[in-house]
Amino acid sequence: MLVAVALSAVVVSPVRRTLADWFSIGQTEVRLVGAVDRDELPELQVGAVEITADDAARRLGRPLPATDDTQLGAPGALLAPPEGGVLLVWPTGATTLWIQPVGLQGADLYSKLVDTGATVTLVDDLGESALSIIGDHILRTPQRLLAADTVVLWTTDDLEYRLESNVEVGEMVTIARSLDL
Repeated sequence: MLVAVALSAVVVSPVRRTLADWFSIGQTEVRLVGAVDRDELPELQVGAVEITADDAARRLGRPLPATDDTQLGAPGALLAPPEGGVLLVWPTGATTLWIQPVGLQGADLYSKLVDTGATVTLVDDLGESALSIIGDHILRTPQRLLAADTVVLWTTDDLEYRLESNVEVGEMVTIARSLDL
């Protein structure tokens, strides 16, 4: 099923040295780098500890979004990554949803390091602001560098959502829009 999701699409080119002014969602900025080598990098789940739904709600200051009635269903695990927030994990499609409060400053900003082969797209009608990154890239957190795949990133109220999966980006946007936030 094809879904039109983009307000505008930008194939990242060497001419644009930085995208931070253009593409900054919540506490995450998108930066162009010459090449991305993520082969030896861990994924976000590495180092995360399992938590309960009550623990997750305390960490976020509100209940988790309802996913049971979405195509994702109930998550297989709830985790607390070293960076903070809550990570919902589904085995199907290698799908994760990382939710964390917006408002970190300075060194606590996150960077998506993308190469010239990645496609960065603004997404309409999803939260307050949203974008997708199609292609492998690196997520730089204050604690570590992480391997990242195709992702949809958006903010709603005071939370940042990062949905990562190996399904098509149109399907990911549909999933994101279906969450009861």
